[in-house]
Amino acid sequence: MSGGAAVEGTTALTDTLEKYETLRTAALGEGLPLESRSGLALFLRRGLWGWVQAATTPMTPPAPTRSSFARSSVDDERLAVVHLFAAMATRPTNRRSHERVPQSPIPPS
Repeated sequence: MSGGAAVEGTTALTDTLEKYETLRTAALGEGLPLESRSGLALFLRRGLWGWVQAATTPMTPPAPTRSSFARSSVDDERLAVVHLFAAMATRPTNRRSHERVPQSPIPPS
């Protein structure tokens, strides 16, 4: 193991131990920081072994597939068609069908 890898391994171990100590102290009644709550949920769901595996795995954020601002004209056309169909479906076609229909009085028995 090279010197750089040993330092990285020691740093990762130290970080994992600090996270574990945070969860342990929370179990003993101290407050749990907001950033550690997902770790507690993982610990409770998967146990110590699952938590250690997740804690030692380097986190890489998912690469964005596409910006929401960079929509194509095809997406805009589809959205316009959906809005058009929605407007057609919600528009009343016959206003008289929603009016109150007069009823004959009920004869007394």
